[in-house]
Amino acid sequence: MATTTQSYGFPVGLKKDLDEVFDVHFNDQGDQYKDVFKVDDMDDAYEDDVQIQMPDEISEASEGGMYPRVEIENVRSKRYLASTHKAEIKITQEALEDLKYKKMFDAAEGLAIAMHRTVERKGASFFYLGFSSEQSPDGVSVFNDTHTLSNALPGAKFSSGDNKGTGALNATNLKAGRTQMKRTPDEHGSPAPYYPDQLIVTPDLEWTGLQLVQSIQEPGTANNDKNVAARGLKLVVLDYLMEAPSNDTTMWFLRDSKMAKNKFRWRLRPEKEVVREEATGDYLYRVRFRIVRGCSDWRGLYGSTGAS
Repeated sequence: MATTTQSYGFPVGLKKDLDEVFDVHFNDQGDQYKDVFKVDDMDDAYEDDVQIQMPDEISEASEGGMYPRVEIENVRSKRYLASTHKAEIKITQEALEDLKYKKMFDAAEGLAIAMHRTVERKGASFFYLGFSSEQSPDGVSVFNDTHTLSNALPGAKFSSGDNKGTGALNATNLKAGRTQMKRTPDEHGSPAPYYPDQLIVTPDLEWTGLQLVQSIQEPGTANNDKNVAARGLKLVVLDYLMEAPSNDTTMWFLRDSKMAKNKFRWRLRPEKEVVREEATGDYLYRVRFRIVRGCSDWRGLYGSTGAS
């Protein structure tokens, strides 16, 4: 929310106009990050999100018997620590005297576009850094074939988790990724299937993705098999995946939007103010926001580099 504080000598109406220009161009860019994160607000500089483990199974109870007590375990936690982003544009006394409003509004527009770009880049980087430096609470990269389990039970189906692939985006590898998500284990090693409803791609794969999700028959073949690989998937293109240091044209992801625990949190939505620069008497139009993104659990996500 915009601040109401005004420096002496700066027109109140101009401040409102600058705020409106900023808001229009910040909010009208198209928010891709909102499609691939759970977005909300946080009320402190940091916040701990606890990963819990539910009971492996609810046992049968005898008629009239007591309720067996189950334990809900806190197994790991993720600390979300907000980063601050801020910038200012300078409005000189001469610009005010000479009514250079278009120049001021153009500067506010440019600031809004750059800040929105920063938000989108922050969101996209979670996915491409998920193969390397972006960690899940179990201490390995978000997309990894050796996720550890906190309390694997003796004789459990799984002893570790795997949500990473290397295959190119095609019907065969899409099926394999969806199957792998069904083979997701809980912290006890029992099956805990996930069902993706999003296919997330880099811009270079947009048309391949569209062919997959919109084809009625098996894409890329001359046969009459039904296209079951992309059943129920919505295509999401993250433009700033193109900035990935590697595999920027080949990576793709699956996400269960209902169950995935990757989150984008606002500590402070864009806040605007005008202050006077004491040394020059000019004015500074300042905007500041604070954000964080990450995940409290790797489950519900699958990523493929698209290349070995």
